[in-house]
Amino acid sequence: MYKNITTIILLLGLTLSGCEAKTSPHEEVKALVKSLLKEMVYVKGGSFTRGCVTEKEELMKYLPQNIKDYMYPKTGKKPDFQFWGYGNCWPRHKVTLDGFNLAKFETSWKEFDLYTKIEKLPTVQPNDKKRKYVRRLPEKAANLGWHQADRYCKWLAKVSGLPFGLPTEAQWEYAATDRGKFIPYGTDTGYWEEGVNIPTYEEKKEMAAKETKYPPNPLGIYHLADSMAEWTSDWYAPYTKEPKTNPKGPKTGTGKIIKGFGGISGPNWDRGESRIILTDRQIKRRKNIFHMASTKEDADRMVDGVRCALHLDRAITQKDIDAVK
Repeated sequence: MYKNITTIILLLGLTLSGCEAKTSPHEEVKALVKSLLKEMVYVKGGSFTRGCVTEKEELMKYLPQNIKDYMYPKTGKKPDFQFWGYGNCWPRHKVTLDGFNLAKFETSWKEFDLYTKIEKLPTVQPNDKKRKYVRRLPEKAANLGWHQADRYCKWLAKVSGLPFGLPTEAQWEYAATDRGKFIPYGTDTGYWEEGVNIPTYEEKKEMAAKETKYPPNPLGIYHLADSMAEWTSDWYAPYTKEPKTNPKGPKTGTGKIIKGFGGISGPNWDRGESRIILTDRQIKRRKNIFHMASTKEDADRMVDGVRCALHLDRAITQKDIDAVK
């Protein structure tokens, strides 16, 4: 009899243990929001000059000497990049921003998959055969369409009651350039140094969204120069000379702005073939942005990352984190 009672107690203990091991969807969402709040970087507001320049002579007026030496070495070799970029990023003009928070890391597949699970949406499957470096692992940065990125950040706002959303183009550039400094890359120094502050080609293929082997930019934000291009909330419109305060772009348009590094071209990527400087404005046209990856064709187009902003003009405190219920 005592043997039977002992067996029942053991089975009951195992059953209760199994129940405790399960995490409810609510607790999963709560844990996600808390972790994201802990990783938010407050970017103090201020003014900066946005955009790029059109000529080397004009460029030289802005650059500090150490960046000039880096760009135009005295060896006579061709500069490793042109600071004025691909176009669409002039004239330069003054922009004033309120403070905001930006995620320290890009959104991972694990984080995005929780959103699709909770909302009962299809699991997104990028086409790895076409882009072999895009490996769908839980800890890697998610490559998404604009609509997916926008909905994810808005979902965070809904479940947290906090003003999450995509960053504006101006916010992204301001944070990536260490509050508007005239630097080419979003690294700790503004330079591009493979194996020092930028991963090698082989490392890039395996890099996790929250990888911290290489230093962040001076504000503490990672992977602004070595991961995917990232979505912003802005529709594209040409720049004008007039000063702007908290610009958000036009209400509609034909293309969304993505910012930052946007590809990986092969073992020689560190030589400049795929580099995208911080002032560049890449445009994804309408046909490529509004989709939910329900088909293989949609999946082939998803190559851009998401880094949510928190539109709150103060730093996140422990009280904010503890308030998440």
